[in-house]
Amino acid sequence: MSKIKRHISDGSILIVTTEQLLSEIKIVTSREKLKKYFPKESVKELIELLETIAEKVEIKPTHFINRDPKDNFLLDLIDYSIEKIPTR
Repeated sequence: MSKIKRHISDGSILIVTTEQLLSEIKIVTSREKLKKYFPKESVKELIELLETIAEKVEIKPTHFINRDPKDNFLLDLIDYSIEKIPTR
């Protein structure tokens, strides 16, 4: 974990998120069968951390997959990351 923190601090790792992803984290971790693994306070801390350190972006929907359409935004976020974020 300390290596990850160091890479985030020095900018060699860039975390990218969307409002939709943050919302999904809140919803999924509050499901009855998962609540015991994700204490409410820990989820709150994670969301606050992501809101502080992550680059929040808006993505345009381009993927329309029928199997699980509510997850299309994740594919769009991956495409955004590949197209818009420079590699080092």
